[in-house]
This record gives sequence, C-alpha cells and structure tokens, in this order.
Amino acid sequence: MKERDTAPDESSDELLLRAGLHALVEDVEPERDSLARLLSRRRRRSVFRSVVVTTGAAVATTAVLLFVLVVPSGTKTAGTDPVGLAPDSYVTQLRDGVLASVSIESDRVLRRLGRLDGAVTEIVTDRERVYAAREEGGVVVATPEGTIRPLERLDGGITVDALAASDGRVAVASGNRVLVLSERGVRRLVLPAELIARDVAVDASGRLALAVARRGAESTTELRLAGVEGGTTRPVDVPGVSCAPLRVAWTSAGLAVLRRVSCSGGGDVRVTTLDPGSGATIGGGARFDPGVAPDAVDRLRMTGDSADRLLVSGPERRNRLVDGGEVRSLPAVCTPEEGCPRVAAAM
Repeated sequence: MKERDTAPDESSDELLLRAGLHALVEDVEPERDSLARLLSRRRRRSVFRSVVVTTGAAVATTAVLLFVLVVPSGTKTAGTDPVGLAPDSYVTQLRDGVLASVSIESDRVLRRLGRLDGAVTEIVTDRERVYAAREEGGVVVATPEGTIRPLERLDGGITVDALAASDGRVAVASGNRVLVLSERGVRRLVLPAELIARDVAVDASGRLALAVARRGAESTTELRLAGVEGGTTRPVDVPGVSCAPLRVAWTSAGLAVLRRVSCSGGGDVRVTTLDPGSGATIGGGARFDPGVAPDAVDRLRMTGDSADRLLVSGPERRNRLVDGGEVRSLPAVCTPEEGCPRVAAAM
C-alpha cells in the first residue's frame, strides 16, 4: 500500500473547529488603524487631565488670594483706625473729641485715631504716634494699634505748657521745668525760677530749643537751647532781631523760629531759620498774615515734618503751610456734624 502524498481529507467537525480558531485570532489581532486610534484616545485623555489639573490649581490659587484679601490681619478698637499717619496730613481734635488725621490737600478726614473725653491744649506727632496734652493735666498717646493711653512715667495731673516729640523722645514743659522721656529714662532740665517755657522743640539727637517768657509777661522774651545731655539751658542771642521767638521747630537746616514782624502787637509774622550755635540767620524765610486777631498771635503753634515743611496753626480754622519761601492757606476741616477743630493742628 502506498502512502498519500497529500494531507488527508478533513471531516466536517475539524473544519468547524478550524473556522472557530480563525475567528478567535481575528478578534485578537489588531486592525491596521488600531495603533493610531489608540494613540489618539491617549492624547485626548492627557489633554483632559491637564485641563482638570490646571483648572484645579487656578481655583485653589484664587481661593488663597481671596482668603488673604478678605480675612483681616488684626483687630482694632471700635470706631478708630490704626494711626499710620499719611505723609501729607496733619492731626487735630475735632469738636466731638475725636483725634483725627486730616489730608493737607483735600481737608478730608483720613483716619479717626480715638476719642478723648475733654479738650486737649496741644498735639504733637512722632512717626506713627500722636501725643496730646489734656486740658485737665497729663499727656496721652494714641498708639498705632488705635488705642489711647496715658503717657508712662509722667504724672497724670501735671500742667503741660508745651509739648514736643521726635525719634522716640517726648519733651514736656511745665512752668520752669522740662522733662524729656525716652527709652533711656527721664531727663530733667530746670530754667531760672523767673522764667517759664512757652514752647519746646526736641530733635532726633535730643537737643532742645525753648521759647521762654518771664513770669507774668504776656509774650515770650528769649530763646534758649540745651545740648543732648545735662540739665541746664543757655540763652541764644539773635543778631539784628528785636522780636523774641513765639514758636520753635527743628529742621534739617537748623532751628526754625516764628516771630512777629512788629514787636508792638499783631499783624504779620515771619518764619526764619537760625544757626543754633551762633544764632545767626541762615534762611530769610517767609512773611505772612496768620489770619488771627492780634491777641491770638501768642496762641499760634508751629510744627514740622520730615520734608522741612512747617505748619503754623491756630484754633478754629486758621492753618498756614510754610514750604521754603512759599506760604499757602489750608482749607478748614469743618463738618456739619463735628464743627471745626477746637485746637491747633500739628504735623
């Protein structure tokens, strides 16, 4: 018997089995465009995830920024604002007793620093603090946190005739005595018994300038200076000037002095700058009408800022800003609810 040269014939069952196996293989093997479709789906998935992640990050960042903007950084006393005195502003006491920071340019109340029961006689500023001499005695300080408290290490009943502050030092004049309070302690100066201080100015180094008068006199009679240490003062002669200084304030150039043009009474006043060592005039300054009655000239106040501008102020609504040789009137800070200021303003 010969062997077959070809494969034997398959039965119907074998054919069915082979057909099933081919079908399974076709289902498993990828079609020609399968890879392209798979990569396309992958890219779409990746883009979707990136959009979700980016959107989520943006939402989270926005939420953090909103939290920072909305949530307050601290608390403050009700009805007051942190001091934070603006550069172009002055401080005064309104009729309702509120110490307020007022814009020089617009005469708008910028911040309310706190309310005092009772009137004050004088106000001075030092960086972010405001000091006020109370009519009933003593000195209070308005702090940057918006609170008002008595000045430490000072008798609350002391009568304050003049007040000044600079670089952490507070000078308080009462009669013929001057106290300078600072972190280093209390410095005491005594004038001759027949003299009383009408005005005082302290600079960043601790030097003092005083406009003094004889007891019983209506106006000042001389200028006195004190160094950074010690408890005595010395008189300063001002060549060629007959009228004694009414007010004094330190500037970067020297000592600014406010005095009458005519010693006989009211009328115009002049601000000049003196060399504190020799008393010589180094700046002619400006002459102007203070806008007050002759008998009110002695009640003018003069303070300065870091730009060497000087504010000459009186009660009610009379303020003059002296900037070099230029003098201009400032609008009055008067409102129907609060009226006009009850005390001279201070820069």
